[in-house]
Amino acid sequence: MFLEEPCRTDELDVYARVREESGSTPIAGGENGCSIFEYKQLIDKGCLDIIQPDVTHAGGIGEVKKAAEYAALNGITVAPHVFRSGASFAAHLHLLSAIFAIPMQICSSSCCCQSSFSAEHAEFSAAYSLLFR
Repeated sequence: MFLEEPCRTDELDVYARVREESGSTPIAGGENGCSIFEYKQLIDKGCLDIIQPDVTHAGGIGEVKKAAEYAALNGITVAPHVFRSGASFAAHLHLLSAIFAIPMQICSSSCCCQSSFSAEHAEFSAAYSLLFR
């Protein structure tokens, strides 16, 4: 469980303070981020425990992959924000297969496929990445 988007993403000092005072509750956010530069600011200022980039909003698979890699280098978990359409879902699956070694949360508790998807996808990601990297 985590607290999602507790304040505006452009209020970095407020975000950092919320995270500092949140105790053991992880702070997640960044679903509206548009580039690696926004995620870098959020991470460098200590605003988040979990970044939630959305491939359809944050500049595509390549840009989100950069953000996820930067997050991993800084000990931040990645929980892609999948929204909009089946094409978005497919794009996020592609992203996950490219960054499978990065700590992430694949499905939320409201995900319709959580019970069977996570384990199957993890196996698929590992196999895909080993074969096609």
